[in-house]
Amino acid sequence: VTRREDGTLVVVSQGVGRFDVKGVVETLPYDVVEAEWALDADETAEDAEAWRDFEFGPAGVMLTPSKASVAELSPLRPEKAPESAAPATGVDVLERRVWAALDADSALLNRALIAEGASAEEATVRPPAGLRALRPPEVDADDFVPAAAAEWPVARRASRLSFAASGALGLMEPSNGRQTLLDASSSGERLELVLAALAARAEKLRVIVAEKEAGGGGGG
Repeated sequence: VTRREDGTLVVVSQGVGRFDVKGVVETLPYDVVEAEWALDADETAEDAEAWRDFEFGPAGVMLTPSKASVAELSPLRPEKAPESAAPATGVDVLERRVWAALDADSALLNRALIAEGASAEEATVRPPAGLRALRPPEVDADDFVPAAAAEWPVARRASRLSFAASGALGLMEPSNGRQTLLDASSSGERLELVLAALAARAEKLRVIVAEKEAGGGGGG
């Protein structure tokens, strides 16, 4: 939490994981609860704790009195990277599929803007900067954000992506799938849910783009 020079109070909420609420400490002047990290089925407490000094900031949501926008990636700290790391267990394939779906999502949004009359230069929709910084180093993209540090193991990076993508893109509202995402006990399960949500959005976007490119879009 920080206060800007103009007096605006800014709260940054990071999409980093799940918590189990153990009890309510107080409710006034605001809610305070006792909570513990909820680990995935394939995660150990020791390994997770060891990596938190390294992963202290990626991919969150910045809240202001007037809008919500995705926060910039806080710097990872390679010198804090421990030697221990959970195995990838095939999640690297899902991670690449999510990035392919994210790039396709941006391409559809760009086509929609161009169909409405925007120039190619103006139609430059990309995933938010805080999310793009979770892109694997081996995935090339002209998105002007450095890829995630090579010291970050696939399993840890994919775990952060599995939490951050939904919140950053508004894929799952509290009344429509968010609890299912939080109940998932592995990065793989969450990434599958993100892929399903992106596929559903892509289906709707294709219809919108087809209508606009056929001349059925625009104002009205």
